[in-house]
Parts: sequence; C-alpha cells; structure tokens
Amino acid sequence: MLNCLTPMFLTGMWFGGYERPDTDNYVSDPATGARCHWLESQDGDLESRCQDLLEDLDTAWTAQVAWGWHEPFADPGGPDHGGSTGLDIYLSRDAWWGAYTLSDYVDANPDDGLMGSYAYMVIDPRINANEDHLYMAHEFNHVLQYATDFTEYSYPPWEGAATVAEEYTYPGEGSWQTVAVDFQIAPFAGMLMDGYWLYDYHDLYLYYEYGTALWFMYLQDQGVEPPEFWDELVNDRQNWTNEPDAWDAWGTVTGDADLGLLDFALERGRIGTADPPSWSGDFPMGTKMRVTVDALDTEFLPENAPYSTGMAYFEVDLEGPLVLSVDSDSTTRWGAVAVASNAVATAGELPLSFEGPDLVAVVNLGPPGWDPDYGTTQADFTLTVTEGEAETDTDTDTDADTDTDSDTDADTDTDTNTDTTGDTGTDTPADDTGVGPADTGDEGTGGCGCATATPSSAPAWVLGLIGLMGLRRRA
Repeated sequence: MLNCLTPMFLTGMWFGGYERPDTDNYVSDPATGARCHWLESQDGDLESRCQDLLEDLDTAWTAQVAWGWHEPFADPGGPDHGGSTGLDIYLSRDAWWGAYTLSDYVDANPDDGLMGSYAYMVIDPRINANEDHLYMAHEFNHVLQYATDFTEYSYPPWEGAATVAEEYTYPGEGSWQTVAVDFQIAPFAGMLMDGYWLYDYHDLYLYYEYGTALWFMYLQDQGVEPPEFWDELVNDRQNWTNEPDAWDAWGTVTGDADLGLLDFALERGRIGTADPPSWSGDFPMGTKMRVTVDALDTEFLPENAPYSTGMAYFEVDLEGPLVLSVDSDSTTRWGAVAVASNAVATAGELPLSFEGPDLVAVVNLGPPGWDPDYGTTQADFTLTVTEGEAETDTDTDTDADTDTDSDTDADTDTDTNTDTTGDTGTDTPADDTGVGPADTGDEGTGGCGCATATPSSAPAWVLGLIGLMGLRRRA
C-alpha cells in the first residue's frame, strides 16, 4: 500500500507556504527537463535511485499525457524552485516514509481556461525502492491534477483518480484492490468523504478516498476517463469559487447525478457476487455494514445513517414480490436500488418494487438543491418491506436537480451511530480539522437532531485566500 500524504497539504498548507526540501545534489532528464534532487550529507549517494525515478517519470509522463491529462506547467526556476523550470522530484525524509505532491497554488496561465499550477514531488528515500514506479505514477498524476484545477477541495477526485493512474500506467500492478477494501467497508460515507473525517468522527481507520478508485473504474466502464472527469470540474479563475465542483462534474459526465449515483450503487452491490460488474475484475469484497431484513411490515434502521451521496445496504431475506418503503423526518431526497432485481427508484419514485430475496441499497441523494460546498450531511431513515407491488404515484415532485448552489439548511434529524466495528487497522493519520457535529436544534424521533458536515469542500473565502496568495507569489 502506498503512503501518499498529498491530502494533508490540500487542507491548507498554502496558508503559510511550505519550503521545498534541502538538497545538495541533483541529476537531470534531458527528455523532460525534470530534475531529481537529494541530500547526500543525510542519505548518501542517491544518484542511481534518482536516475531510476527519472526513467519512471518518463513512463508515467508518456502514458498519462496520452491518456488525456494536461501537460505539467513549468515553474519559475531559480534557487527557490529547483534551479530550473523543469518538474522537480526530491528524495527527502520530509515525506515521512511516504510521498506527496505540492504546489505554490499559482494560476500558471490565467488565459487557458484552467485553474492550473506547477507542482513538485517529494519521495522519502527510506521507502521500498521496488515501489518507486508506482509512487511515481501516483504522484505524477497529482502533478497533472494541479495542472488542471488546484481549487478542487474534496479528496476522492485527487486520490481515486491517482490510484487508477497507477493501474493505467502499470497494468496489473496498481494498489487499487488494497484500498478498495476500505471504500467498501463504509458505504454510508458518501462519494466525497475521506479517511481523515472517518477517523475523527467514526473511529474508522480507512484509506477511504483512495478506495474511490472503484468510483472512477465504474466511470471508465461508462466511457468516462479520469482526465475527462477532471476537465469537467475546472473553475474559472475570475470568480474564485469551487464551481463547478466534483459533484457538478459527476452530473455532467453521467447526464443525471441522481440516476448515475443509483446506478453506481446497484453496480457496487454486485461486487463480490456470482455476477460481478466486469470493471471490478476479481475483486472479491462486497459492501459491508449490511443490516438483515427478515420480517415484513417492520421498521429497520441502517447500521450507520448515510451522508449525502452515501448508501446503506440491506440483505432482504424474504421471498417476493416485495415493496421497499423509506420513511424519514429529514428533507433529504431518497433513492433505492435492488441489486439482483435490477430495480431502481430515484427521488420521488419510492416505494420500490422488487423480487426477494435480494440485496437492496437506500441512497442519500441530498436535500433539494444540494451542493457539497455547504457540507455533506447524515440523514436517518427507517426501511420497511411489505408484500405486493408498489402503486405508481404520478403526483410526486422529484425535485431532482442537484446542480444548484443554494444552501438549503436542511433539517436532517440524523443519528450518527459512530460506534461501528469497521476498523481495519490501517494507518491513515488523523487530520484534526476542528469540525464537529453541529446541532440543528430540532431533534426528531430516533435521531440525535444533529448534522455533520465534512470539511472536504472549500468555501469561497478559502479560495479567495488561495487567490490572494497566488497574486502575492506572482507579484
């Protein structure tokens, strides 16, 4: 498993800047103009290691730019930027037994329609050199992401795409199967959640955002490659807002954010079954945190209330035909799927008819007008299964547009149920964001009357600060 620390810097290291590592030697690659630096006084002669990394860079550069990513930007050069305008790689213990990619957050070309910046990589020489090529494929993808839109604030687009880039660059060698386990453990977390939040507020030690590689592999099966997804979330530097964001991009590439999410929930539920989706290969692990439904006309709670875009799976151990109903005190819009029955109900179409037994998922589609910049919230619900078939209700307002920017201040009447048993024992470091559950002041039945909002999306003032720093550095 790779130890990428890039998300730690995405949270705001640009507030005070970050100095590049100290080095006293380097070698250059005439093909790309890149340099690999090391500190001989600390780690000895690393010239051969650097030469190998530059060869790995050539491989990643050729593969990933041909994949559709934008070329890296040149940096300003000079002593503060590696001594040349080429891409810089640092072999340094600053990477804490892992690697990271960082940028000065400067819009390198204000006229290109992107929000792209130059970047550099830091790799700890103490990691296993046999993994250098995968680290390079992963971190170079972050370089290309910085060159596309450095204002995207949710971690899954960064780490999910970079994990897929490992496999794209070196087929059969990527780490996606290892981290996909963590993604499957916590389906309630939603598509824009990250392991730092899950550690702080749910005591789950997961490389969750890396496991969203499954999300990108699903998109690949739909004909959408990661660079195309990233192009759809690019911001215009003139407004310094995170619009469009990752969720807007999802809606664009799928044609309908709600239906796309429900289809993914259905396909995700097939992983590990006798009929898995082709894109998941031989990955054996289905979703966890499932609740068994073994009685008719009885209310069942999810093991963990799902966040916006999150899913709660239920094993319905009953014979059909059956009807699934969802009841909630929140303003959240709900959808549901039945995996084996291939049945889907989006917002406003519940209840859902299906044939039991089956695996079903209830999906949190967010409140009306949901935008991740205002946070992703948990919402509690109860599920009931009855016999028969659902009656069609033609008067329901689906209110399915998720691409607006309004803040709904939705009362979610949630139950966070943070005492879970999904600890895998992995070593993701905690990131103390200082953000905790916020009391909505309206306690409903069966819930704690609270809504939790992730810190994964940047408010306008944060992006404004990035802009001010970029202007200062450009001056």
